[in-house]
Amino acid sequence: MGAAGCGKSLAAPKDFCGVPARDTTLAPLLPEGEHVKNWQAEPPGAYADCSLQVDGTQILDVTVRQIEDQLAPEDWRAATKRFSQAARRSMNFPGTAVIGSDGALVSADCGMPSSYLTFNISFHGDRVEHSGTGYKKLQRFLDEFVPAVTKKVECTADS
Repeated sequence: MGAAGCGKSLAAPKDFCGVPARDTTLAPLLPEGEHVKNWQAEPPGAYADCSLQVDGTQILDVTVRQIEDQLAPEDWRAATKRFSQAARRSMNFPGTAVIGSDGALVSADCGMPSSYLTFNISFHGDRVEHSGTGYKKLQRFLDEFVPAVTKKVECTADS
C-alpha cells in the first residue's frame, strides 16, 4: 500500500456500463490514483450514459444510443477532426469506427433493417497517448466493450 496522498495502481471495475469488463482492457485506461468511481445513468431502453472517474477526474465517458439510420458522412468527418490521431479503424464486429487516441465514434450494425447502436467515447487523463499508435489502447477496450453491449441489448448481427 502507498502512503496517504500517493497514487497507486487501481483495480479496474469488474463491469462498466452494465457489461463485464476485463482488467486487461480497462485497467490500461486508468491512471494511478486512490479512488475509482464507476457511474451509470439509468435511462430507458437501449441507451446508456456511463463514466469512470479517478480521484474526481473523469477518465472515460461513454454514451450509447440506438438509432434508425446510419450516421451521415459529415458525422464521420467531424469525429476524425475531433479526436487526436483519429482515423477509420477495422473492428472485430459489424459496423464503422473512427478511433483516435482520446476518443471514438462507433456505429455497430445490429444486423436488422434500420437498427444501429452509436457509441460516443471520450478518453481523458495521463494514459492518453497522443501518437500514431495511441489509439490502440482505446481500440482494445472497444473491441471487447462494443460487442458486449450489443449482445446485452440484443443488437447483434450474429456472427
